[in-house]
Amino acid sequence: MIDAADDAGGALGTADLRREQMLRAALEVIADRGYADTRIADVAERIGISPALVIYYFKTKDQLLTEAIRYSEDTWYANGQRRLAALPTAAARVEEIVAMSCLPEVDPEPHDSWLLWLDFWALAARNPEVAGLRQKADERWRDSSCRDCSTGWPYRSPCTTRWSTRRGPSI
Repeated sequence: MIDAADDAGGALGTADLRREQMLRAALEVIADRGYADTRIADVAERIGISPALVIYYFKTKDQLLTEAIRYSEDTWYANGQRRLAALPTAAARVEEIVAMSCLPEVDPEPHDSWLLWLDFWALAARNPEVAGLRQKADERWRDSSCRDCSTGWPYRSPCTTRWSTRRGPSI
């Protein structure tokens, strides 16, 4: 996860820190209970605040999930970029991306992060705002993977315009 001090050069205010605390709590609660069984009161209770404060920051449960997913994505990519920057070859970067995505012992993120993604995908089928975020997350994944893997690739890049603009689920 990103430390609050890493974001914006360490200049986060109290409101930003509180918001981040709520997003982390939402990720934990949703992973523990599932989206359908998570209440705003559960998130508030997890960090010892009033449900009204969570509603003040995130007007609805759907907005809370959407923002929590975005936060989780941004954190994953920031950590990933740091890890990949240290690797000298495209082959090493591909191996690291697979490890980060598929091997729980390599990825510091909790194993239940997949549960969060399952809820996210299920909600995207019925919620246009969440569906838009899911599509952007998929595009970000494909674009990032192509960029990270093709840099230093000794052959023609395996990523073509057709590949990176393809619609559908993540690779």
